[in-house]
Amino acid sequence: MTVEAKVNNPAARILLANNDAQMRDRLQQLLSQRYQVHLAVDGIDALSNIQQLKQLPDLVIADVMMPRMDGLELLRSLRSKEQTQNITIILLSAGAEEDLCMAALAAGADDYLSQPFSDSQLLCRIEVNLKISRLHQATLQQQQQLQAQLKAKKEQAIAILESMTDAFYTLDRDWCFTYINTCAERILGKSRDQLLGKNIWEQYPVLANTQVYEQYHRAFIEGVPINFEFYYQPCDCWYDIHVYPSEQGISVYFQNISEHQTALRDRQHAEEAFQEQERKYRYIFEAAGVAIFEEDFSLVKAALDDLKAQGIQDFRTFFAEHPNFVQQAMGMVRIINANNAAVQMFGAADKNQLLGSLQQIFVPSTLEIFVQELLVLVAQQTYFESETILQTLQGEHLNVWFTITFPPANAKFDSVLVSMMNITPHRQAEAAVKASQERLRSFFEANLVGILFSHEDGSILEANDEFLRIVGYSRADLQAGKLSWVNMTPPEYLDLDELGIAEAKVQGACTPYEKEFIRKDGSRVSVVVGYSPLRGTQQQLVTFILDISSRKQTERALHQSEERFQAFMDNSPTAAWITDVQGHILYLSPTYYRTFQLSTTDAIGKTIFELYPTEVAQQFFNNIRKVAQTNQVVEAIELAPLQDGTMGDFLVYKFPITDPCGQRLVGGVAVDITERERALRQRQQAEQALQKHSERLKLLSETASALLSTEHPLELMNDLFGKLSAQMDLHCYFNYLIDTQEDRQKLRLKSWSGIDDQLAECIEWLELGQGICGLVAQQRRQIVVNNVQHSTYPNNHILCALKITAYASQPLIVHGKLLGVLFFASRTRSHFTPEEMALLQATSDQVAVALERADLMASLQQQTEQLIQANRLKDEFLAVLSHELRTPLNPILGWSKLLQTQKYDEATTARALETIERNAKLQTELIEDLLDVSRILQGQLSLNITQVDLATTIAAAIETVQLAAEAKSIQLQVLVQPNVAQVSGDNSRLQQVVWNLLSNAVKFTPPNGQVEIRLASLGSEVQLQVQDTGKGISPDFLPYVFDYFRQADSTNTRKFGGLGLGLAIVRHLVELHGGTVKAESPGEGQGATFTVTLPLIQSYLDSNQGDRQLDECPDLNGVKVLVVDDDFDTRDLISFFLEQLGAEVTQVRSPTEALQVLPDFQPNVLLSDIGMPEIDGYMLIRQIRAMPPELGGQIPAIALTAYAEDSYQQQALLAGFQTHVTKPINPANLALVIAQAAGLEDRDKGTRGQGGQGG
Repeated sequence: MTVEAKVNNPAARILLANNDAQMRDRLQQLLSQRYQVHLAVDGIDALSNIQQLKQLPDLVIADVMMPRMDGLELLRSLRSKEQTQNITIILLSAGAEEDLCMAALAAGADDYLSQPFSDSQLLCRIEVNLKISRLHQATLQQQQQLQAQLKAKKEQAIAILESMTDAFYTLDRDWCFTYINTCAERILGKSRDQLLGKNIWEQYPVLANTQVYEQYHRAFIEGVPINFEFYYQPCDCWYDIHVYPSEQGISVYFQNISEHQTALRDRQHAEEAFQEQERKYRYIFEAAGVAIFEEDFSLVKAALDDLKAQGIQDFRTFFAEHPNFVQQAMGMVRIINANNAAVQMFGAADKNQLLGSLQQIFVPSTLEIFVQELLVLVAQQTYFESETILQTLQGEHLNVWFTITFPPANAKFDSVLVSMMNITPHRQAEAAVKASQERLRSFFEANLVGILFSHEDGSILEANDEFLRIVGYSRADLQAGKLSWVNMTPPEYLDLDELGIAEAKVQGACTPYEKEFIRKDGSRVSVVVGYSPLRGTQQQLVTFILDISSRKQTERALHQSEERFQAFMDNSPTAAWITDVQGHILYLSPTYYRTFQLSTTDAIGKTIFELYPTEVAQQFFNNIRKVAQTNQVVEAIELAPLQDGTMGDFLVYKFPITDPCGQRLVGGVAVDITERERALRQRQQAEQALQKHSERLKLLSETASALLSTEHPLELMNDLFGKLSAQMDLHCYFNYLIDTQEDRQKLRLKSWSGIDDQLAECIEWLELGQGICGLVAQQRRQIVVNNVQHSTYPNNHILCALKITAYASQPLIVHGKLLGVLFFASRTRSHFTPEEMALLQATSDQVAVALERADLMASLQQQTEQLIQANRLKDEFLAVLSHELRTPLNPILGWSKLLQTQKYDEATTARALETIERNAKLQTELIEDLLDVSRILQGQLSLNITQVDLATTIAAAIETVQLAAEAKSIQLQVLVQPNVAQVSGDNSRLQQVVWNLLSNAVKFTPPNGQVEIRLASLGSEVQLQVQDTGKGISPDFLPYVFDYFRQADSTNTRKFGGLGLGLAIVRHLVELHGGTVKAESPGEGQGATFTVTLPLIQSYLDSNQGDRQLDECPDLNGVKVLVVDDDFDTRDLISFFLEQLGAEVTQVRSPTEALQVLPDFQPNVLLSDIGMPEIDGYMLIRQIRAMPPELGGQIPAIALTAYAEDSYQQQALLAGFQTHVTKPINPANLALVIAQAAGLEDRDKGTRGQGGQGG
């Protein structure tokens, strides 16, 4: 008979600790067939395993003798910890040492086993100890539940006592208070803290020798409850006192009965009697081990009495003919109470559920028993019992033996007790025994295996036909008593039989083993036998014999087949496996183990989801399921982890298999094609990259060709955007170009796509540094933002509102000159690759080149036109110059010749000399004008700065032209505002300005005309106006009136004389002084007005005003300024002034020195002159802007120049300066500009200076 371990939980966890590898492997092989086995080499390793396991082992088997920590130390360690102290522990030893055994058991071992021991002994010990452990755990759980219930009951009782309106307290056996409720505190006149733990007789000595003292001691001694009334004189009150003794002491319940003593006493006695009876009844009712219903049969009894009154006598027949009455009568029965056993028997949550569910516990056969109950009622019998079938509220059928005790016929039937006993286990056991007997008989007669009943000496009492067939004997031979299993056993197997019988006597069955029997014909047959002693006797055995001769032959053939298969699998380069349809691994080839670094303990029996990541296992399982569903071979490429941790590609073939038992399995083989797939992917990626690169090169080529072939590249932007969008999934673009608004350099939106016109209008103009495009322009670098929603760049909320997810913005720069910004954005992609960023920048560079080329072409066209015009002007100028130079020479040469050849009178000679002198002066003035123009064009015209009173200057100029005006009867009217402030400038040059304007006015004003000169202060400026009533200026010529060598009509030269240089010189001299000049005329013949404005220099007004201005300058403390100027006096003046305001100043005389100092000094602001030799300010700022930010590439820069025209300001801003200040410098204004550039808060307390400032 096969010995099987019957374990309630087949997944019981066993920790095996043994340093003997051979013994450990043997025990692991034995136990792992039934249990989950974890291994440890010694006690320390075992403790480490227990800490790492998710669940504690159910049982620990440890060898006594182990290094580092032996079995006894491990035992003590586990028993010392609360978490592991209940683990079942079996110790093993190499010999039967009684002292060691006693020591182990004393230390807390649950069992002890000495070697040698059989496998069955070990399994038996494990089974027994596991069962004991489970029983112990169940007992512990029950104890915990009971303790929790007890605690809850105690808390409930305390709550009840505290809510009582009567007094209650308890005393221990030393008469000390252990509990006092609130009412008792009030009556006793002391708090709990004063009484708990204190002796009652010490706290209330007045009670000594009183009835209270006597009755309390009586209750203590006799152990019986006592009730008495007591008059307590200190309070003048009567108390009804109840004393209940217990092992812990006494409990006292008392109440004040002073007012209604007699009535309360009678009522109390009655209530106590009733409560005692009720308590006993309830105790019996609830404590009974059987289910009890208290049912109301009064309606049923009344219905039966009505039938009797109607003359019904044969109730059995009546019930059979009227089943509806029986059904209705059953519905009349009401359960009015049920005990806890009934609630548990029928699976109700509580009594209330059961009381309302009587009909649910009935089954159809219940009606038959109910008819018997009715017949007992009709017969006026008081007792009925029977067996029936009921069901729980969950529908589980129960075999129930129930009894009913009816009251006498003349009593009430509203409380009938029904007791029920669940005999289901008894009936099931009877059925099981009967079924077992039937199965045994069927098994015996089925002849599946040989079975014999025999004596230990070998005599056979009974045997089935299969046994007789195995040994070749007939039943007649058996009945004749000729058969003995000992005689049929070869001698070499007799010792094995003795061991098996001995084991069967000890264990109840022996481990099956193989042996041979000698058949009747002398041949041998291979069998497996197992013994078990017959119950009630140790001498008779039942033996099971299995003929394995065919199996032996099959095993030999199978072994040969497996050897061939294993040899094939050992040398196959492919990994092979077999799983069931749920993905449990049944077989793995050696190649599989090597490929995926697995061991048999890691893999066999586990699912693919336990061995591989979920996504890998899922693809395996999908193909397994496909094979199982289609019963077809599946070819696929699957991903699996390689030894190096990377994922490999495997060509897989999976196919259906059916094992000999008919189970559907799935086999498979896999070839590692990782390198092939990797090469294929690399090739595909390279081809895709090459294709993208080719497309981008083509796009760049087409873009360059299109942009360079047009004079208007902006018209091609939408077409360019369409091509880029098709390749890069773009959705909108902005193209900003540098433009001027309110005399300031800004970005202006020239073309766009992907946004509406309303938004385009809102963002048409941007300051440099405003928004992302302004920032790109200011920093002059490409900015790419991926995942826009996480960006912190300016105006990010606008881009998010446009649902833009990524964008790239590129500056349009050619030869260091900033032209604008080109912005591309996507609403779907999250980022741009480096190749795409390079493509967008390259495209932007091409656009910039095209824009510059278009500007150059337009500029060349304009220059060509200007050159033609200049050539014309040159010819006219040379003609005029020749005329103007020759005209004075004629009288000079003529009179000189006459004076040399002839003698004239004194008057004629004086007239001739006067003519010669006058024409010589005229020629000198012409030459001086030409020299001034030459100096201006070469930048060599210098000023001698002094304090100038313009009123005096005007007076001097008037004296010069006075005679010419009088000669033409022209009235000169002078209007000078009193106290006009002085200006700083070159007095002679300012006088030249006024003289040129006045001489022009007199020249072009006809006789009897009028010239008016006005001088006035306007805020921070002084304004000079010269207005005449002369020939006027046509509107077409007004823009060119201040150009060199320009006159409105060439006939003017012949009519009025001059080279057309005077007004050009005026404009330049005024601008050198930081002022402006403009011409106005309603038209030809309507006169003209020339207006000159010059800045008032505050420091020249008076010293007090200058002091106030310096006081109002911002604080530059901590600001580092680098000053670059080739003029020492300018550098020294600026440095001195800024240092007075707290700035740290470093001054250099050339851009080369500035580039050397910049990285180390790291200034906050750069202040640089523009006009310097070799390297000018424009070249310096371009070199600085090309440097990285950490070396000063983004330092705020201010340009200093003597040129005040807008063109110079624009050039400075385009070169890279942030602002522009003209000379002569206003110190206060310069300090304010530096503070703003350095990012300081505006602390200017007065008006700003008048120096020019670029936007």
